Amino acid sequence: MTIEIVAAIERRHEIAWVTQRGKRSTVPVPRLRTVEDCLRDPLPDQSWMTSPLPQEKFTGWLVQ
Repeated sequence: MTIEIVAAIERRHEIAWVTQRGKRSTVPVPRLRTVEDCLRDPLPDQSWMTSPLPQEKFTGWLVQ
């Protein structure tokens, strides 16, 4: 199922969904990003959280 979703995104160059009001909404995806691209992004702002989770908890396995 995941491969089918990715294939549809690559074919259409967008992600589309139906909103709660029943309208079609989309966001453009000119190209899929690599894992390396994503890892270069700044970390999300977690300053508002009482107990933020460290990034390593989610991505530590990528840099072993």
